[in-house]
Amino acid sequence: MPTLERVKNWGDKLSDMLSKIGWDATGVNTGYKNVEQSNIKLRELKGDILVKQIAVNLNKMLGGKMRSVQRLVVAAEEAAANYSWNAKLQSKDVSYMNAKERSDVDPEVRYNIKFKQAINYTVSSVHIPVEIYKGDIEILNGLQWTSALDDIFYKNWQADENILWQYFGSQTGFMRTFPASYWDTADSVDLYDVRRRPWYTQGSSSPKDMLILIDTSGSVHGQALQLIKVAVKSLMDTLGENDFIRIAHFSKEFHIVGCFKTFVQANYRNKKKLYKDVDALEAKGMADYVVGFENAFQEFSKFNESDPRGKGADCNKMIMLLTDGGSETAKPVFEKYNWPNKTVRVFTYAVGQTSNPTGGIRWMACANRGYFSQIPAMGAIRAKVQAYTKAITDVKEYIQMQDHLWHAGNDPRVKTTLH
Repeated sequence: MPTLERVKNWGDKLSDMLSKIGWDATGVNTGYKNVEQSNIKLRELKGDILVKQIAVNLNKMLGGKMRSVQRLVVAAEEAAANYSWNAKLQSKDVSYMNAKERSDVDPEVRYNIKFKQAINYTVSSVHIPVEIYKGDIEILNGLQWTSALDDIFYKNWQADENILWQYFGSQTGFMRTFPASYWDTADSVDLYDVRRRPWYTQGSSSPKDMLILIDTSGSVHGQALQLIKVAVKSLMDTLGENDFIRIAHFSKEFHIVGCFKTFVQANYRNKKKLYKDVDALEAKGMADYVVGFENAFQEFSKFNESDPRGKGADCNKMIMLLTDGGSETAKPVFEKYNWPNKTVRVFTYAVGQTSNPTGGIRWMACANRGYFSQIPAMGAIRAKVQAYTKAITDVKEYIQMQDHLWHAGNDPRVKTTLH
């Protein structure tokens, strides 16, 4: 058994050996000698001048990106305003490059080292979410009038060849991407939806303070409860970092979901924690809508009182009720807390294939500037949950197409920053 002193000597030798290898491999010693033997002189840089120069360069770069976005906005508004809606439009009448389906008539794509994939600079490609029918009349009309953007995409690229991806996201779900490229979905299910990307959710709607109210009474069991849990997560996916969220469940009593003491920012970390808390919910007892909504409004009151400096979104306030149906209206609660100003909007969802009446929860939504939806099965969740955004988006309507967002920047499938 070697002595401690001998082991220490081994360690010192190994340290010297590794240090020599490191210095030789990096050439640091040679670099120092070259500097000492050369006529290189050190010059002091003034920080304020350097910062100003950086600011000028950044302004030049970002200014070009902003002008590209503005050109797209103007072009999209003009194209939408001048387009005549065609109720008889069919798939065969609309020509576009489908990013997920290769066709013999598609333009040729060639590998580009800057994009690290095959692209085509003459057209845009279109992505349509898997749950949306590509022959839907709104999709077809949207594709028809947005085809005019290809010319602007191309002109933006000519004006600034450092631009990478440019894209247009529609409230109906399709997305145009320029330059055109194919999506590689061979090894996975394509669940991409432009309306759920952070850049889209933050740009297409105003900030929100949202309280999700879940009915966990005994009638909500089995499949209905599982659908509600998935729907709650889907609602959270529509929120961005400008939004604040609170989740509660009720039957005869009202309980907060999770350990947060108040509304929290809807960032990735907080939503991930709430996903797990929602999964742990169980159904029992009888539903009391008065208890549920009274406590929900009190949560808003406590948040407002504890947040006098406006840390919340302080813009749109809403309660999202998920239940299997019911005839109770909880009218006295709305009269006490929300009328006549109706500052908190109420959106209601009847979840599952249930025979329960829905007149009561439908009335709640209509009486409080909200929206009622039915979610009969898993496949309907994303589309039905997304519908509430149309009701709160404050964007000028064109023709029969609403709430579009224009953006020019990096690849929306990977990053969300301008490049």
